Amino acid sequence: MQKTLIILLSLLFVLQGLPASAATDAGSTPTVLTLEQARALALANSRELQKYETAADRAKYQKQQTADQTDDAYDRYNSLSNQYSSLSEQYDQLLADGDTAGAAAIKAKLEQIEEAMETQYDKIAAASGDEEDAADNYEDAMQEAAKYRKKLAYLVEELYTTILSQEAALAALEKECYLKQQLLMQARQKLVLGSSTQLAADQAAAELIDLQKSISEQAGQIKINKGMLNDMIGRNFSDELTLTPFEVPGTFELPAEDMLLSDAAQSYDRLWQLARDINNLEDDLDEAEDYYRSLLLRQDIKTKELELADAKVNLAKTVNSLLAQMQARQQAYQLAVANFVTAQNTYRWDQKKYELGQISKMTLQASELNFLKTKNKKEAAGYDLYLARRSLELAQAGVL
Repeated sequence: MQKTLIILLSLLFVLQGLPASAATDAGSTPTVLTLEQARALALANSRELQKYETAADRAKYQKQQTADQTDDAYDRYNSLSNQYSSLSEQYDQLLADGDTAGAAAIKAKLEQIEEAMETQYDKIAAASGDEEDAADNYEDAMQEAAKYRKKLAYLVEELYTTILSQEAALAALEKECYLKQQLLMQARQKLVLGSSTQLAADQAAAELIDLQKSISEQAGQIKINKGMLNDMIGRNFSDELTLTPFEVPGTFELPAEDMLLSDAAQSYDRLWQLARDINNLEDDLDEAEDYYRSLLLRQDIKTKELELADAKVNLAKTVNSLLAQMQARQQAYQLAVANFVTAQNTYRWDQKKYELGQISKMTLQASELNFLKTKNKKEAAGYDLYLARRSLELAQAGVL
């Protein structure tokens, strides 16, 4: 018994001596996350991304399968061709030897092989077409997976910054709720003393109830959004999660519109997919022997050309919209910073006036609340500006 107790105490001392990082390593993911960590975890654990990657793998296997089928079709054709060459030599030899009966039998076999070769040639053409389609599908699937990886990072950033803004707003609501409670107490005291009315007390109580409702709704929305982010990064929906705020640069250099549009056009997969489809249809038109098929192919080409023109216009509209959004959010952020500086200076001045007994504690707390709200607006505007910049970066990479 004494020996067992010594072992347990020794184990306890060892566990107490473990560094904090060991506790983190033991779990699946840390409770406190930075934006960089959240992005990395999402890329490693997102089910939606895994769906895209699975589709790309499936397309790869189908591409390999069709390539093997094309090779098999060529091998069968080559085998028939070798048989035909061998029998042709026998046929010529039998004719030279005057064996007309034997030559006739060989000729019948040659005719059968010719028919088989024609059939096999059609199979080669079909298999080659399937292989080209599978190669296009694989290329598209790879592009979709790559595009979603970039989009996923943005979705994480959007949800991450939304939660940060909501938590800051919740803190301000709780501060305001405390002030409303103080005002309600004052209103009730004045009512007892006869220096206020029941209507004023009821109004203060109603405002407090509305605030408490807003707090409950905001807390519930934060819980939902944290659950969504947890799920996105591979954690349980209800796991505890604390997000680390980050600083946003006050200004971003706007790229030139023509440069941004050029980069986006080169990267936008819809444009090159349509151009590829047009090229494939033109190849089919060159090989078409049927008159009506040629007419149909020309209409298909025209349709694709119209779709390509629409896609280019939509791309230009999107780029212009993103640039305008970026400019608007940059101006909104600058205004929020100016309001924050004003509120900060006012709060500091009110602190001095409170120390001198020139204003009440309630007035100081109201000034503090206004400072807190303008601070939250500044940070939220900064996050909006950051997301606008990221949208531009995604557009340059062809992700709209």
